[in-house]
Amino acid sequence: MLAGVDVLIIEDEALIALDIELLVEESGGRSLTLPSLREAVLLRDRWASYKLAIINPPNADLAEEVIARAMQDAGIRLVLNSADRYYHPGSWSPQPIPLVVKPFTETELLAACRQALAH
Repeated sequence: MLAGVDVLIIEDEALIALDIELLVEESGGRSLTLPSLREAVLLRDRWASYKLAIINPPNADLAEEVIARAMQDAGIRLVLNSADRYYHPGSWSPQPIPLVVKPFTETELLAACRQALAH
């Protein structure tokens, strides 16, 4: 499903990040994991190579919202993973973004990735 897709994983919980990495790789994708959206800025010159990012949503942090929006503007499709089942991106995202709620299953995450890549 993710064959040949470069996926940026932004997750601060190491075990969850490892689970997502394994799933991406088992699905044929390649991944790079960062602990925060702010660190993603350091790789901005490489964003064009990523089709998908699986991220913890911005925590009411304007800088993080700007980064997530800039990723979308660069053509990266987003999947949000959050422990908050009611999280909504609010005004920072002009388009709907699939949300998986922690703890999520592999099936749920892959379905969200498929949905993000389809739009």
